[in-house]
Parts: sequence; C-alpha cells; structure tokens
Amino acid sequence: MSSPALVYIDTMLFVYELIKNPNRSDNVANLASKANKFFQDIVNGIYEGVTTTFTELEYKGVVKRALSNISKSSLTKNQELDAASAFRSFIRQTGIMLMDADILSIASVGRVDLFSSTYPIIDKSNPHYDPHGPTDSNPWRSIGGSDGITVNLAIRTNAKFIATSDEAFRQLNNSSLQPLLIQDSY
Repeated sequence: MSSPALVYIDTMLFVYELIKNPNRSDNVANLASKANKFFQDIVNGIYEGVTTTFTELEYKGVVKRALSNISKSSLTKNQELDAASAFRSFIRQTGIMLMDADILSIASVGRVDLFSSTYPIIDKSNPHYDPHGPTDSNPWRSIGGSDGITVNLAIRTNAKFIATSDEAFRQLNNSSLQPLLIQDSY
C-alpha cells in the first residue's frame, strides 16, 4: 500500500474549520463544510497534511480581523492567545505537520532565496476570470505575492498538492505541486 499524498494546507481552510460565525453566508458555510470533510480525510489517512509557520502567521492575521468583525470589538490579548492555541491544538489533533518557514526560506547553498525564487511562480500564473467569486469589483484571480510565497513554501515541504479554496490557485502552473480546490473536490 502506498503512502498518502502530502498536501500543504492553505490558511483559509483553517479559518473555515476553526472560526465559527453564526452569521456565515451560505457560500462560506458551504466552504466550511467542505474544509471539514477535507480535514476528516487527513484524520482518516487519505492525505498527509503539512503547513508552515507562515500559514500560522497568516491565520493569526485573518483571525484577528474575523473575530473582531464577529464580536464588533477589538480582541483582547487572551482571545488572540486562545485563537493561536486553537490552531496549534487542531494541527496536533489531526496529525498535521508544522514546518518552520524560516528554515524553509533558506536555499541549499545557505542563503535566503524565498523571495527571489517566488518570482517564477508568479510569472507562470495567468489571471483567471471568476465571475462567481467574491463580490468585489475585480473578478480576475491570480497568484499574488503572499500566495506565491505560500506555493514556494509548499514546494519546499515536498507536498504534492496544495489544499485551498482560493480560485487564484486554478492558475498554478508548477510540475511538482498541483492545486486541490476543496470546492471542486468535496
């Protein structure tokens, strides 16, 4: 029997799973349900999950904004610490590996090349028209700077897939990493 495919997990899947908002839109509730099914596949050994401290950092930023929006007030330091603790606890419970993004940012020759080696990832990504995406004024999706860094880190973890709900990843053009869009797969 072969080992499960290694899947890098993008930030928003953690947000969908860990942040409970009673006022979720139908679309967000649907994505949360699909993220939950994806995480069950990790627990059941269909996939092996990996993420990095960069994703954890992004998660903290999104959570601060999301929880403040839900409560209509700034978070206390304890609420921030609780959210960070929930992230670490969740990845331990589901068996997801957490790799250090600082270590992954160093090339084999001993210099940091994370940013310079992300340029080709962005250059190979062509914008994708998504008329049913978020309700902002620009329906075009493309891999940007932080997404490019996420892809680069995913490649450096040796993941075969990147699990995400971000439509921009449809345009990922990389021979060693394929998008696993939960809205299509679950």
